[in-house]
Amino acid sequence: MPRTRSRLYQGLEGSHPSGWFRFLNAALMVLIAANVAAVIVGSVDSVERAWHAWLVAFELFSVAVFTIEYLLRLWVCAESKAYAGRWGRLRYALTPMA
Repeated sequence: MPRTRSRLYQGLEGSHPSGWFRFLNAALMVLIAANVAAVIVGSVDSVERAWHAWLVAFELFSVAVFTIEYLLRLWVCAESKAYAGRWGRLRYALTPMA
């Protein structure tokens, strides 16, 4: 398990992700942009009424994806010396980037 956590740390938190981590990071950026667009579009009453179910489904999907990403980052942060130890994950969770 430590090897898996180490590889995930390098992919998620590393400064130079490669392979599918690069795709994952790009997909997360696209999902963030799509969420911003959905909020803007959803603020128009006629669009919100017509697409309410789709907008809610997209929001639930996004929350699930971002929750999984956050939990993974919280798990792998212990690979960093800055967040090692008993209280490391709490220190990480309290950082602005977390």
